[in-house]
Amino acid sequence: MRSIASIFIGLTLLLSSVNLAHAANQAEWTVMVFENGKNNLDEYIQMDMNEMEMVGSSDKVNVVAEWGSYSKRKVVRTRITRDNDPQNITSPVLQDVTGADMGSWREVVAFVNWSKTNFPAKHYMLVVADHGAGWRASDGKIVSIDELTGNGIRLPQLSLMAFEIKKLLGKNIDIVGFDACLMAMTEVAAEFWGNADYLLASQEVEPGYGWSYRDMLPYFMQNPTASPLKLGQATIKAYMASYSGGSQGNEQVTMSLVNLSVMDTIAKDLRDFAETIYKKASSDQKLLVSKAFATAQHYYNSDYIDLVNFYELIRGQKSLSSVVSDQWIVAAEGRLKQAVVANGVTKDYSNSHGLSIWGPSQEYFQNYGKEYMMTRFDRGTKWSAMLGALYQNAKARNIRFAASPLWLR
Repeated sequence: MRSIASIFIGLTLLLSSVNLAHAANQAEWTVMVFENGKNNLDEYIQMDMNEMEMVGSSDKVNVVAEWGSYSKRKVVRTRITRDNDPQNITSPVLQDVTGADMGSWREVVAFVNWSKTNFPAKHYMLVVADHGAGWRASDGKIVSIDELTGNGIRLPQLSLMAFEIKKLLGKNIDIVGFDACLMAMTEVAAEFWGNADYLLASQEVEPGYGWSYRDMLPYFMQNPTASPLKLGQATIKAYMASYSGGSQGNEQVTMSLVNLSVMDTIAKDLRDFAETIYKKASSDQKLLVSKAFATAQHYYNSDYIDLVNFYELIRGQKSLSSVVSDQWIVAAEGRLKQAVVANGVTKDYSNSHGLSIWGPSQEYFQNYGKEYMMTRFDRGTKWSAMLGALYQNAKARNIRFAASPLWLR
């Protein structure tokens, strides 16, 4: 006769097999949300989970999450199911990974592997939800901070993560999103070039509530065969509405969708601009470029500036036209606006066009320039060489602007 314990184990395995039976049927989309609440965002991350449960999953769209909680000291993986309980998370735990380091890029890859194995789909969206810092942080940890392990994901690790995920999926990630602050930057986009199709992120800091999953997911459920472009646009629309008197109040926010397939063209423009200023601009002209950094639309980190607005300011300086023609700038602006396929801003960010770049003062360049030279973006564009020339940094002199390859693997 079977013991009660063995019967319980058998029922548990049966329930798990039922929940994982979706693996046999390929959905249209699997939305993978890496919900890192192992820090002071714990309460907000739990709110995210409850928001997702207001919508749940369907046979066409799987919404799966790896949820870590600082207060509960646990990490679990689940397929989100709909409920009417706004206080408690009721989606069934399909895998307990307590002790997992959510500050590791390898853990994101492991979550994607689990998601793809158990919930295969034609299209995949990966969202990393936590703190974000853009390309730089004082300790190097730019996103997904795990205060229990002391780790966080660093900028160069994003390209390793994206490369490994592409191998697992056998294709580019359709959309990589950051429900985190300051991540809509050229330097961040460069880490995903060649391994993801779209980047969905914010130029500015996000309020603690983050994305409005209750508002964005219904569009996914109602339009399961929609393209990544349409779903990205819908996410931005829901986000902007939620902070414009909607479900999350009134806040000044930004969010944009960037087509990563054209980032090589954008980077070539930036490399050409950097080389021209580096080699041809006079001291007075270089001063005008550094002043454009200071006056362009900036964000919580004052050295993060809007790239289109920077181009506009350069175009407005007639004394720079002898080295950078208005025609060239207008063409570069046009290509950049084609890369940003959707952009949402509130009134305080009217000069935000969807993609930021590092535009530091001399002090910031001295503090972070060496680190910047190690980024994938700078290896392809030599943006730091121009910055060094602006601030008379001898170490940045005599840089060779190679014609190719633009991006280094």
